[in-house]
Amino acid sequence: MKPEKIDPSDPRHPEYETYMNWLRGLSMKERGQMIARLCREAAEEEWARIKAGLPPTEPEPWPESTWELLRRLSAQGREAASENDTACANE
Repeated sequence: MKPEKIDPSDPRHPEYETYMNWLRGLSMKERGQMIARLCREAAEEEWARIKAGLPPTEPEPWPESTWELLRRLSAQGREAASENDTACANE
């Protein structure tokens, strides 16, 4: 059985705090540059696979930590929208 990969942004990862502090220390410009670079590198790798005659890659499913984050953010967004609707109705 293959061991589960743990994303560095998952609190179970041994380097979680170090990774999160590093990310928090990046400016928005640096974050944007990092994302653009990673996307470019992924696209280049995919293109190289296709040129070599290999089939396109199948993305791995998102880790459970990503789904948990999305659930939490969605709940917060719904709560904020509900509070905003209530505030507007009381005006």
